[in-house]
Amino acid sequence: GDPGISKSVMLNSVIKRVPKARIVVGTKSSRAGLGAMVVKDELLGTWGLEIGALALTNNSTLAIDELDKMYKENLSELLEPMSAGTITINKAGIHASLPARTSILASANPIHGNFDLKQPLSRQIDLPSPILNRFDLIFVLIDRANTEIDAKSVDYIFDSMTKGRKVDITPEFFKKYISYCRKLTPILSEDLREPLKEFYVNLRKLSFGDTEKGLPVNLRNFEGWVRLAEANAKLRLANKVEKQDLDIAKKIFMFCLKQVGIDSETGLID
Repeated sequence: GDPGISKSVMLNSVIKRVPKARIVVGTKSSRAGLGAMVVKDELLGTWGLEIGALALTNNSTLAIDELDKMYKENLSELLEPMSAGTITINKAGIHASLPARTSILASANPIHGNFDLKQPLSRQIDLPSPILNRFDLIFVLIDRANTEIDAKSVDYIFDSMTKGRKVDITPEFFKKYISYCRKLTPILSEDLREPLKEFYVNLRKLSFGDTEKGLPVNLRNFEGWVRLAEANAKLRLANKVEKQDLDIAKKIFMFCLKQVGIDSETGLID
């Protein structure tokens, strides 16, 4: 997103409301600080493991600010946890697989600071494709002048400075709600098989219109839709994932896809 639209504030707001969650800054995060590192105890002469943020937030959320400014070699540490939910270490005779079923919530700026609406968005996001492909959702936040929204923003900030902020749901209560939701394990309804299949097959047809330019929709996206549908069922405190949950997952996914991945001229995913 463009600068100055509260991306860091949003990340910190989530961290306050999610149990065990942490936040790191891309410019100040090393590969070992994210994953794990084999270290030697100089006193005893033995080797041990020092775990980083991804393992510490297992079954929780890790927020990463300034993702675009992280060194590319450090970014690679996200690949295994985001696809397999583990961190594998094979160094100094230590062979370990650490659990890292961690949700990643990250923010980044476009290459030139602000988005240029005349240029394709894909050319303005400086992140490797393997990383982008592992995010279930990508939102583009663009800051443009809007008299009504700008006036409301000033009023909101001014009131929060002078009167304090009033919230209907406190962070502490919301954290308890999330903790309870996580204990639920809603099952997939058999009724969702055909809608999921139809949605996936149709998007696959669109995505391979041009084999050189096409951004393939694959089974990783399919699993993402299921995760989103399950999450919505948990928020409803339901024991079964139903069509309404899948509809919301599809709606959110298509909203993101239309922002970053659909050619307006051809209608193909590009």
